[in-house]
This record gives sequence, C-alpha cells and structure tokens, in this order.
Amino acid sequence: MYDATAIKKPILALLTAAVCLVPMQAAAEEDDESRIPPLRDLPDFDATIPEEAPIPQPNQETISLIREGISLQTEVLETLRSIKDRESADAASEKLSRLAADLNRWGKTMDNRAQELGEEEEIVNEYEVNFLPTIRNISAEIRREGERLMTYGYFDSEKLKKALRELVIQTQ
Repeated sequence: MYDATAIKKPILALLTAAVCLVPMQAAAEEDDESRIPPLRDLPDFDATIPEEAPIPQPNQETISLIREGISLQTEVLETLRSIKDRESADAASEKLSRLAADLNRWGKTMDNRAQELGEEEEIVNEYEVNFLPTIRNISAEIRREGERLMTYGYFDSEKLKKALRELVIQTQ
C-alpha cells in the first residue's frame, strides 16, 4: 500500500523552508533597496554630461614656448662647444649675440605667459617632470663650457668676452 507519510515529510520540509525564506528574502530586499536603488531608478549619466566635455590638458602654447627656450639654450651650448681657437671664438660671438637677443625676447614672452596663466597645475607638473631636469642639465653644461673658455682666456677674443657678457646680462 501507499505510505503518505513518506511524501509528507519532504513536502513539509520544503514548505517550512519556503515559509522561512519569504521573510528572509523580504528583509534582504529591504536592506538592498535602502542601500542601492534598482538600476531603473539610477540617473541617466550620459544625458547629464555633454558629449564633447573638454578634457583638461596642459596649455600647448606654453609647453611649446618652454620647448623653444630649451632649444635656444641647446643652441648656446653647441655654440660654446664649437669654440676651439680665436677664429672660432670671434665667429661664435656673433651667434651668441643673436642668441642673447632671442633669449631675452623669449624670457619676456615667458614672463607674460606665466602672468596670464598664474600657476596652472598641469603646466607646472609638466614643466617640473618633463622639462626642468633637461634645463638643469643644459645649464650645468653651459657653466662648464664657460669655465673652459675662461680657463683658456676666451682665446684672446674681445668679441667673445663682450658677447658672453651680453648673454649673461640679457638672460638675468
């Protein structure tokens, strides 16, 4: 014959579990609902952000101006390194005079640019990380070349002395 108790026990166990799970599920839903809204209630972020939101970038004009200064500084260094005798010293003096004027113009432009921008964080960071080490290295090399030229008495070139004096004055 058929024993109903054998079927009742598993059914009762399932019903008991279901009855216990319903309050637990409701409590879990309440906790979840209080913390995280359903996805359909989230704001539409794409609708609030313009499609072409500007991405902050360092001012390319200022970065270009800094690079121009490094280029001028490198040109001064190469010119100083080219001096080996009085003839090359006299020839270099003309180029150094032109570079002094260029560096003076560049310095004024850079000062005006800095006043316009204040201390814009991206530019300052870009300058300190990417340019300042290079500028310091080139400046140290220029100083060494100046010491070398002084050691050799500027190769007896008055033109070179005058050009170097002008360079120092123009770049201060």
